[in-house]
Amino acid sequence: MAGRAGGVDQGDEGAPPNIIVILADDLGYNDISTFGGGLAGGAVETPSIDELAASGVVFEQSYAGNATCAPSRAMLMTGRYPTKTGFEFTPTPSGFGPVVSMISNQMESGLPPGAFNDDLAEESLPYQEQGLPTSEVTIAEILKDKGYYTAHIGKWHLGLSEGKAPNDQGFDDSLLMASGLYLPEDDPNVVNARVPFDPIDQFLWARMNFANAFNNGGQERFRPKGYLTDYWTDEAVKVIRNNKHRPFFIYLAHWGRIRHCRRLVKTLRRWVILSRTGCGFTLPWFAPSIGVSSGLQKPLKRRAQRQHDCGFLKRQWRRWLYWPSGG
Repeated sequence: MAGRAGGVDQGDEGAPPNIIVILADDLGYNDISTFGGGLAGGAVETPSIDELAASGVVFEQSYAGNATCAPSRAMLMTGRYPTKTGFEFTPTPSGFGPVVSMISNQMESGLPPGAFNDDLAEESLPYQEQGLPTSEVTIAEILKDKGYYTAHIGKWHLGLSEGKAPNDQGFDDSLLMASGLYLPEDDPNVVNARVPFDPIDQFLWARMNFANAFNNGGQERFRPKGYLTDYWTDEAVKVIRNNKHRPFFIYLAHWGRIRHCRRLVKTLRRWVILSRTGCGFTLPWFAPSIGVSSGLQKPLKRRAQRQHDCGFLKRQWRRWLYWPSGG
């Protein structure tokens, strides 16, 4: 996934900023030590994210659009509440609800009993037809109309049929997470972290595999070249390198949570290749449920010097840490 070179020279004074949105899936508010938390009772701190928060902008009263995955992502893409778009619930595969409820009720997990609403399920659209309505306008569509190259990498979860796929919602290119494994289950380099007390986990392990798709909504799948988080990071770097002479918008929706933050750090460090390969102004934005950064200060200084050399005396880096109080 390299994008297409060309377009406006980012060295021009009036060039618009590049925009990179990094989303980490299901990263909890209390997983970040800057908010008084940290994994394992604070034993696993997040000093790099703390540094980002200290030197950037933190929105402590921001809220996710929904407590579940897909509607929250839809709000990120549209800026509209789920009740406005009509996309209020996370789509689940057929059989998911009753199977999870059945497994849950058979387990002695101490969790509340599960209940599946058959009547509501009958009224819902089929799983394949659920997603963000095509009438909604996404940030990718707006930026594309402004001359941006737009790229989606990673998780989508906003529908794949009838105009709902990333390519139909404003993205020039889409490297799509077509399933859910980071590596094949039998790969010697992976530890399969199963959660035996979680019925949803059991359902997912029975269905997930190691697959991505490119610009086809998951119709044709392929095996990624390496560990999923690393692979997406490498592809994001390629997009940046190949679009340094025109404005770009990258939506990097990582499937990983806190345990992958250090890899995301490497992503940012490698993104400063722009300071070596050409002029540009990039606005990195860390969105709902995010987990990013480390060692930003020195790369930013190097980039600032490059911007100075390019005549960007009035431009500044902006680092935002946006933390909603949702799931």
